[in-house]
Amino acid sequence: MASENTQKSSVLWMLKTSKGEQLGPLTTESVLALITDGNLDGTEQIRKHPDGIWMPISKRQQFYDKLLEVLESAVNNTDIEKKHKITRERLAQTERLKKNQSMADFTKQQVKDSGAHSTDSSVPQSAVNSTASKKTETQSTGSEAFRINYGEALPGQKIIDLNDMEQVENLAIKAKRKVPLLFVGLAAIIFLISLFYQGPKSLTGKPNLILPKVTLDQTMAQQDIKKGFQAAVALFLLDEQQNLVESEKKLVTLIEGDPKNADLKGMLCLVYKELWPYVKQDPKDIDSFNTLVKYTKAIDPIGINGLYCEISRLIVFGKANEAKGMLDLALNRPDFASAPVLYYFKSEIFSYERNFKNAYLYSDKALQLWPSWAHVSLMSALFRTQEYEFSSAVKYFENTLIINPQHKRAMIELAVVKYKPLRLLEDAKKQLKIALAMPGSILRSTEAKAYYVLAQISLDQRDQTTASKYVKIAFDLHPSDSKIRDLLIKLGGSTKLSKDANQENELIYLGDQFARIGDHLSAQAEYKSAFDVDPKNSVAAFKAAKSLWQLNLTQESFQWLQRAIAIDPKFASAYATIADYYSQKYNYAQAIQYLSKGVSQLNNNYELLRSYGLVEYRRNNMKDAVGFLQRALKIYDNDIETLNLLSKSFLMLHDFNMAKQYSVNSLELDSTNNESQIIYAQVLAQFQGVDSGILYLKDLISRFSYTIDFRLALAEMYKSEDRFNEANDIFTRITEADPRNKKAFIGQGESLQGMAQFEKALRSFLNAAILDPSDAEPLYKAGLLYYEKEQYNEAITQLKRAQKINEFYPRINYKIGQSYFMMGQLELALQYSMEERKNNPNIADSYLLAAEVYSSTKQFVKCANEYQQAIKLRPQGSELYIKIARCYRQSGNPDVAESMLNIAASQESGNPDIYKEQGALYEIRSDHRSAVQAYNKYLSLSPNAPDKVEIENRILSLSK
Repeated sequence: MASENTQKSSVLWMLKTSKGEQLGPLTTESVLALITDGNLDGTEQIRKHPDGIWMPISKRQQFYDKLLEVLESAVNNTDIEKKHKITRERLAQTERLKKNQSMADFTKQQVKDSGAHSTDSSVPQSAVNSTASKKTETQSTGSEAFRINYGEALPGQKIIDLNDMEQVENLAIKAKRKVPLLFVGLAAIIFLISLFYQGPKSLTGKPNLILPKVTLDQTMAQQDIKKGFQAAVALFLLDEQQNLVESEKKLVTLIEGDPKNADLKGMLCLVYKELWPYVKQDPKDIDSFNTLVKYTKAIDPIGINGLYCEISRLIVFGKANEAKGMLDLALNRPDFASAPVLYYFKSEIFSYERNFKNAYLYSDKALQLWPSWAHVSLMSALFRTQEYEFSSAVKYFENTLIINPQHKRAMIELAVVKYKPLRLLEDAKKQLKIALAMPGSILRSTEAKAYYVLAQISLDQRDQTTASKYVKIAFDLHPSDSKIRDLLIKLGGSTKLSKDANQENELIYLGDQFARIGDHLSAQAEYKSAFDVDPKNSVAAFKAAKSLWQLNLTQESFQWLQRAIAIDPKFASAYATIADYYSQKYNYAQAIQYLSKGVSQLNNNYELLRSYGLVEYRRNNMKDAVGFLQRALKIYDNDIETLNLLSKSFLMLHDFNMAKQYSVNSLELDSTNNESQIIYAQVLAQFQGVDSGILYLKDLISRFSYTIDFRLALAEMYKSEDRFNEANDIFTRITEADPRNKKAFIGQGESLQGMAQFEKALRSFLNAAILDPSDAEPLYKAGLLYYEKEQYNEAITQLKRAQKINEFYPRINYKIGQSYFMMGQLELALQYSMEERKNNPNIADSYLLAAEVYSSTKQFVKCANEYQQAIKLRPQGSELYIKIARCYRQSGNPDVAESMLNIAASQESGNPDIYKEQGALYEIRSDHRSAVQAYNKYLSLSPNAPDKVEIENRILSLSK
């Protein structure tokens, strides 16, 4: 007996509290004493020191009965607080133990995996076969944060039976068999708070993300940093808003104490991502997220922490395809293949695609690698419910509650499954009441779901009065849910919302969730509901407008943007966006008008200056565009949109060095920005030849195979080089994969037109027109197709249809006028030329058409003037200088004509038309010898010229 006691006393234990704090090493007697004194409540985890595996303390036979005994007595004791006070002596002992505990002890337990890790981008076999018994130590991910073992894996774990709710309600009577400790903990909570919910307790008012202050030197002791880090990680693992907020605060403090610690920053990025539904998501939050990512990547550019931050940002900002490509590459790296966070990210991407089977295989793998992560366990359960695997889902819900017994969402979602399809009405009802009574904040949509199910249960139990009460609460929490609205109306309730000033915050968040996966129809409904709750919410109106624009509901989008501006006259993004949209529709006057209003409210705002630059860029006024954009960049030098626009503007100005400089700066700030990468490929094509640009885009496609933008850019580059077959192949594959991609159909039509496949090209343009009836471009392209086929009446018909859709679309009047010119109707041609000039004075085409008309009517002075205006807008190339020389020659001004030809020769000496015009000029001067030389050079450069016989006759005539 003595030896047994000695053996018992020799065992040492490490304790971990629900907040992540670690105590120990402790003897068995010390642990029992802590339980007796009420210092432990059963939510802790325990392992043998030094190298045991963490597991819930309730699973250790040595401590189970004592925990149950103490909790039972605690329920009947009116002074529960006294049971939770630690004596001064034991508190001192605990603090000494905590100070002696080093991070090395904490990180000694490595995450263990079953089987070999898959390194390809398909579903890993180890994720499918998660019950494999063979365990091997995982490879290092390069970050201490993810080499920590926080508990046992789900496979083989004992599952608690949450169906026995009678035991939860009757804690005073000790069960004849052992009751899972989770029920005891829940019962204690129930006795301490009201069982019946007294009103919504979801998040009221949203905070901003906390960005660490930039410091230079480490000011905190390494031991304190390690201890604080483990506490922050433990809070993160518990999931739910209140724990994430505390984790954020701890990490911010730690980063300010150790600014060069990449692990801390990588962990904060993960916390930011999970906190995103609970924060304002305003420009300040966006800037905070971007800044944290930038700081982290500066310290860890190719490591795991930089990767976590980059992918977190991509997912949060709706760039799922970019995140997916980056994840595929990362999971193929041996040093990253064991990082649980990457598997979690992958599962989330699959869920966006509604591929829930693969989603839960990846989340299971993440949970296997990091078993104490409550959120991943919950996701595994939710993904299974989407696949109707309810029995398996219940196990994962229960596992989430083992990790965090106070996880409100897990309790609610489990109760929902119990109600339907398991039809355990009473169990579901009691558990929902328990969850709603628990402290802590949850999203309104989740809380609304709980009340909706309570209403349905009440109806099943023929209690319509209670059902009406519950469904009204559900409707106030989530008014855009059609199921809730329908039930409320069915029960005769009012759809007038109860006043709740903070309700719209979550509706906006839900809209953002839909917008992120491209479901803008649902997104705009959520934003409009938020606006209905608070008609002064300018952000809701603004976001509704953006989703409506994506749905091609142009006019309605403009109306909602105008509402946003009326509510908040200093809303810079609203002014910039409405100007952007008007300029996309080529209504530059309206765009400038709104920007002027914005400037009157917000002087020297970078968004408005950038928008001015965008409008001028689209007006083909590159000089002014550059001026506005450089002013914007002085105010905010890290704005990627401004850098990209500057690069594109300098490309248009043929200043390739400046274009490259701004393009490189943009990529340095965000290498995942699609437009930045495409612009850089275009710059490469100018410096190193088009094949370099093509190879660069192909490499991007191989690395980010899910990003259609790179394929579109490659097809456009092929098309610009008249490589129509290659371009058409890519455009066709895109339209097959995405039948709603308007750009691909237009590109396909242009490529087919280049291949002289006119009927197929016309079909592609009309397909694009069907996709977006508010866009004039497809019908304009169809008109050009008829023009090329010399079917001028049909061309005019199509062009005028396009004009009805958008009277401001550039070159429509020009092409109508050009069609009339080809039909010999010169007055109409000149009329449409002048109409084009009113709308687009910075495009050369209207001047060129007018010059052709004046030349045909022998008004050569006017012809020369029109060409002069065109040259100002389009100074490159020799063709215009040749044409203006002809007008000057015919107007009796040979000296100016000669100077124009000299300019043409300096730009393109191999153009044969230069020498044909020179021959005509020398003839006027009676310099027959020079005229013959010029004509001969023309024929040598163009031996198959259409007017060859005529020129040969001229040469014979002049040689006599």
